[in-house]
Amino acid sequence: MFRRCPFLITLCLFLTLSACGSDGPSESTENQHTSQQVSANGTDDNDTQNVLESIYYNRRTPSDFYRENQPDPSTTQTIRHIKNIDILDPLTYDDTTPRYELCANDFSEALAWSTAASTHLGSLVDNSEHTLYYQFTYTPISAPEVSNLQRIFKCNIFDRSSLDIRSLEGRLGYYKETEQNSANIKLLIEYLWSFTIFNNYGNAILTSLIDEHDEDYILNMEHARLQSASNIDPACDHIDTYLVSYRVNKVSGDISVSESYQQTINSRFEDGQISVCGD
Repeated sequence: MFRRCPFLITLCLFLTLSACGSDGPSESTENQHTSQQVSANGTDDNDTQNVLESIYYNRRTPSDFYRENQPDPSTTQTIRHIKNIDILDPLTYDDTTPRYELCANDFSEALAWSTAASTHLGSLVDNSEHTLYYQFTYTPISAPEVSNLQRIFKCNIFDRSSLDIRSLEGRLGYYKETEQNSANIKLLIEYLWSFTIFNNYGNAILTSLIDEHDEDYILNMEHARLQSASNIDPACDHIDTYLVSYRVNKVSGDISVSESYQQTINSRFEDGQISVCGD
């Protein structure tokens, strides 16, 4: 089965990084329990074990996947991508106005937009530049432990001004780099994923691999998603796996996404032990 996946690409516009930490069982006490080798639906034992441990031990992404730098534990940090409506007079737009994250062509333009959108965030204390975006850090005088990060994408990397983030319908935006770079494409797509609802406990990216083809780049991610035990089946959890494909057209830069269901593993995590139901 192959289907569109619009919900995968809704970019969260506001994120408290502490919320992206582990919300589930910890692995810290020995990965600690020697989990039995299991099999399901003909899947290789090691592959199945990897799925189960990635989910239950909150191994949310593989080692080569994009990760945010974690703030000091004593700091509360938020991240917000500035949208077009953040810099408009509220009287000039309504519910029909498309919403999209801004991109800037240079630092000065990004700074001006950040300043316009920084009301109540505090004083500007830092700025930095990333491959994908410009970043501005604001800290309230009354709360020095709070860091409010505002980001604006670089237009020469990513532009989604022709889309409405409330209804992306299987599209991410446009990759704009003049000299196409598969590493930067992978970085961009993984970055966008990190702001979705799937960057939470019960979800895992097993692999993330990009290939170049004649007309496009294709990045394939293997997703695992936990469906917890319910009244219908109280003894077992269900872990669904999907192949999610991001396609970047070399001419237009259009980034589209679709997914295909792979399998379901019936499993349980009990008393520190992982197993497949029925084994």
